Amino acid sequence: MDDCVGLENRWALTGPGGSNPPLSANALTARSIADATTVILVEGASDKAAVEAVAGRHGRRLAAEGTVVVAMGGAHAVGRVADRLADRPELRVTGLCDRGEASFFAAASIEFHSCDADLEDELIRCVDRSELERLLAAEGDLAAFRTLQKQGPWRDRSFPEQMHRWLRAGAQRNLRYAHLIPLTADVDRLPPPLVAVLG
Repeated sequence: MDDCVGLENRWALTGPGGSNPPLSANALTARSIADATTVILVEGASDKAAVEAVAGRHGRRLAAEGTVVVAMGGAHAVGRVADRLADRPELRVTGLCDRGEASFFAAASIEFHSCDADLEDELIRCVDRSELERLLAAEGDLAAFRTLQKQGPWRDRSFPEQMHRWLRAGAQRNLRYAHLIPLTADVDRLPPPLVAVLG
């Protein structure tokens, strides 16, 4: 059985460890890994969306370069995924994680970069408040954000804290803005860990 078929069977159908949905969601990921020269391991779908958006802002075409970004469904999976790539010594494996999950990536003995403190913090810092509010308005979400700002527990919090809570309040919202915020930011203000993991 060749590498491509083996990876497709093991990952696209079962995922690392047997049942990880983010990897099984796209069979093309396994095929792409089989042909890749670089694999970037990230925790989840929002991290993948952000890394790919940052790459696009730099004019990078990751697929053409042989680079694949893999959302693992959590930092705890990195050891298993790295082990499955160990039989490809020619493959460059790197990763991106939140600061609190760095120990998992360090234990997997791969090169990695960590966000400070997490992806949402990095994204919020890379654009001004007015830019973020214009983006929310353009997406029809500003009223929902204003509602959160008026709520008791969040009324006196800083704007970054409010935005962080609002972004993480829904998985689809988080995923959408992980893609949109890098498209809004100036290229020279894109989050350093996301730029660094792209090499």
